[in-house]
Amino acid sequence: MKRHAFEFDPEIDLKRYQVWYLDGSHSIPPWTPMFAWTWCNHLRHAHVWAAGRLSLPNNRGTDWREIDGCAYCTPTPITDAAEIRQRETVFRERIRPFLEDYDAVWQQAVRELHGLYDPLKRFDYEEATFDALYENWEDVLAMHRRMWELHFYLMYATYTIYTLFEGLCRELLGIDDTSTLWHRLMQGFDNDLFEADRKLWELRLLAEELGLTEVFLSSPADQVLPQLRGSARGRQWVEALAAYLDIYGWRMPRMMEFNCPSWREDPTPVIRHIQQFLAPGVSFDLDRKRPALVEDRQRAEAEVLARVPPEQREWFSKLMAVAQKAGVFSESHDFHFEHQAHAIFRRALLGYGRRLAAKGCLAAADDPLFLVPDELRKALGAPEYHDLRPVVAARRKEFADYSQRLDRPTLIGNLSLEEATAHMVRAQDSIMMKITIGEFPQVRPELAADLYGIAGSPGVAEGPARVILDERDVGEVQAGEILVAPITYSGWTPIFPLLKGVVTDRGGSLAHAAVVGREYHIPIVVNTLEATKKIRTGQRLRIDGYQGVVYILE
Repeated sequence: MKRHAFEFDPEIDLKRYQVWYLDGSHSIPPWTPMFAWTWCNHLRHAHVWAAGRLSLPNNRGTDWREIDGCAYCTPTPITDAAEIRQRETVFRERIRPFLEDYDAVWQQAVRELHGLYDPLKRFDYEEATFDALYENWEDVLAMHRRMWELHFYLMYATYTIYTLFEGLCRELLGIDDTSTLWHRLMQGFDNDLFEADRKLWELRLLAEELGLTEVFLSSPADQVLPQLRGSARGRQWVEALAAYLDIYGWRMPRMMEFNCPSWREDPTPVIRHIQQFLAPGVSFDLDRKRPALVEDRQRAEAEVLARVPPEQREWFSKLMAVAQKAGVFSESHDFHFEHQAHAIFRRALLGYGRRLAAKGCLAAADDPLFLVPDELRKALGAPEYHDLRPVVAARRKEFADYSQRLDRPTLIGNLSLEEATAHMVRAQDSIMMKITIGEFPQVRPELAADLYGIAGSPGVAEGPARVILDERDVGEVQAGEILVAPITYSGWTPIFPLLKGVVTDRGGSLAHAAVVGREYHIPIVVNTLEATKKIRTGQRLRIDGYQGVVYILE
């Protein structure tokens, strides 16, 4: 059953493009149909729009297709030399605001987004007429499309400057984004997700202060809140939780889906994190570590500037200042962009689903996850004349099948891994190289490692592995473990105080795990491609974040 025009067609798509890359950073596990539609329509549009808005010199953004709920992308390099020169001239002007006052550009985008979010957060889906629901659906789609436009406008600008700075460092200093010196330059910065985690730790301290530790540690997470409501001190903590969720509860354990409840909808993940925080030996030392990281970064800055020719220092410093914003942007934008937009989108889908189920058009509140926008539009426009239950039932069955297939081909096309890497580099798509796909690892036989990846954060650690394939299992992580996952989501930052290190199948130097790991000063190895296939929970690992390799010790 064809769901939308962006499903992969080998007869056409392999003639147009040389190679397609699996976006394992976002679409493993596979997506429901509604989310896949929005990704391959709204996100694809935003890639092209932002690349044109900035006049990226070497590519027109990224094209996207879907195969059974998984996303595949390919760069669109510009090959005409005259056009590249013309676009370079325009790009230098359009990137200027980011170099002159990056924070002002960022804050303006965040203000615009929250102006779109606020009325949608207040919308009453139970009392609204179907005419109002129909209009609201257009508002939700417009919000989502605009979110991605602003997202990639900021991301392409920030990450392109990041890669320009990396190129300058490679030329002048002989380092790149896998070098320890580079990691030192990028560390010691706060972000909005860390602020949310800081407030979460305060809830942990309040639980201890109120003498509630035993309640948390002796009960399953989904039974803690009912028990707390049975005492005055417990109710005081529940009130503090409600205040926390009012601000920070739009986070989702997996932000790239609509089938994952936000913390506001289901606070069970918050309770699990409090339980993890209350375990013996766990401390939230992010703020304790930061002064030392800042001092070390400042030493690294002085070291590299001393090696830069005097006539290039001003330009080098400007690029470095924005490149250092890339990690902050990586985490802060998740909080303001994907988490909130997708939680609001999900809230709307469930609101429509409840109303349409009452009309007999759908069977369950979450049925809209298995539709595409025009189908939902028609249902909201005339619910009495549409029975979409057979369509949803067929797609639920299909989803149950393909969501179990996690072993998807990394590449589709005729290029080898080495050729595909070179093709991506030639396109100079900074998002593909640094986060979505990442640069593929090189096997170095002299290291005799079991897995080769990309160095995301320096350091060496040993510990037992904890393999997590589903965001619902994040609560199983225990202190002292090394997390192994396809990718880490920004909703997982609360578990980083517990970890000795992280290994992921996917991602680049700006992937979530790498950015957060540098701030927690723990080793991170990303883009191993097959860590979750080779490693089992409980196996002892040694990970080397200097070299980007992993050893399975038992």
